[in-house]
Amino acid sequence: MQIKSGDLLLLEDIPDEDAGKLAVLADDPTISRNVGSHSFPQPYTKEAALDFMHLNREMFRKRFRFDFYIHYRKELCGVIEISDINYEDRNAHVGYWIGSGFRNRGIATKSLRLVCEFALAHLRMHKLHTRVLSFNIQSMQVLISNGFFIEGFLRDQFYLDGQYYGFYTMGKILEDEQ
Repeated sequence: MQIKSGDLLLLEDIPDEDAGKLAVLADDPTISRNVGSHSFPQPYTKEAALDFMHLNREMFRKRFRFDFYIHYRKELCGVIEISDINYEDRNAHVGYWIGSGFRNRGIATKSLRLVCEFALAHLRMHKLHTRVLSFNIQSMQVLISNGFFIEGFLRDQFYLDGQYYGFYTMGKILEDEQ
């Protein structure tokens, strides 16, 4: 599956040969810090990239996750995902990261817009939600520019480098834009 708009291409699959490229992009301490998860590997190796690329994304014949590899001008530059898909309540989590050499070009903003459209049109999702660390202002700007609202704040939820940080919970009702 692919989603295309201008210079942006979101691909659901990439060849194993691209695992090295993915590892180089993801092996950036700012990414592991900003995504707010202790499970994001650091250092990010080719083996970690292959593990991610081969993740199970289906249970009981239902997809619970879509990972799209973001390409900008035909160059791999990041990942955006829809995960924890709840078909009954029609909501899912969205997350993304962009390699450092591709930031501040609107790539995350455009990718998120495309994924929101995909979630509504193809998955029939009603809502997307995410959490953003309190210091990750750029990611909050990406979400707000795509119509996400702050729904709450979780204090001292993430322990990093000897300090606790909070998460903003953010969500978007997709059907509001129809």
